[in-house]
Amino acid sequence: MRGVGLMWGAEIVKDKKNSSRLRPQTEIGQQLSNICFSHGLNTRPLGGHTMAFTPPLIISDAEINLGLEIFAKSLDELLDSLQSKNMLN
Repeated sequence: MRGVGLMWGAEIVKDKKNSSRLRPQTEIGQQLSNICFSHGLNTRPLGGHTMAFTPPLIISDAEINLGLEIFAKSLDELLDSLQSKNMLN
């Protein structure tokens, strides 16, 4: 995670210990963005492996918490999908 103010980005990697990335053709950022959007969270994929969060300046604490819950749920859903397609090996 990196960011300033309310603009944050999360890099999606295969192994966080060594920051190894998934193959570019997995389009991991777009997949995750689509899942987030299906649950009501609008994100932007950047550079294939990074998700950008740019909420409105008037966002409430409750809305931030809801967004984080949706993001966590979406990550779990993406992981299940990648595992079922054997894309993590």
